[in-house]
Amino acid sequence: MRFNKYGAKKTEVDGQIFDSKLEANFYQNYLSLLAKAEGWTIDRQVRYTCAVNGIHICDYIADFVTIDKEGIKTIWECKGMWIGDAKMKLRLVQALYGFDIMVVKSLKDIEKLKGYRKR
Repeated sequence: MRFNKYGAKKTEVDGQIFDSKLEANFYQNYLSLLAKAEGWTIDRQVRYTCAVNGIHICDYIADFVTIDKEGIKTIWECKGMWIGDAKMKLRLVQALYGFDIMVVKSLKDIEKLKGYRKR
C-alpha cells in the first residue's frame, strides 16, 4: 500500500474507493443524499484537459461532477489542504469551461470558488 505524505487514507464506501476520508464522508453524508433528492447524476474522477490557444497546459481531475435536471454541471472538489498548483488548476478549469466549483474543506465548510476576473 502506498503512503500518502499528507495523511489522506483511502476509504471504501458503497463498494467505491475514495482517495480520502473527507471525500468518502462528503459523498456518503451529503452529495449522494442531495443528488437523490434533487434528481442529479454524479460522476467521479472526471478528467478535464486545459489548453490555451491549442497549447496543452495541464489536466485536471475533478473529485465529483454533478449534473442537475437542466444539464448544469457543478464541480465538487474536496480539499482538506491546498497544495501545489491546485487553486490555479481550479481557476483555469473555471475560466475555460465556466462551471461552478464548490470547494469542500470539511462537511461543515463548503464554499463556492470565487469567480475569476476578466482583465
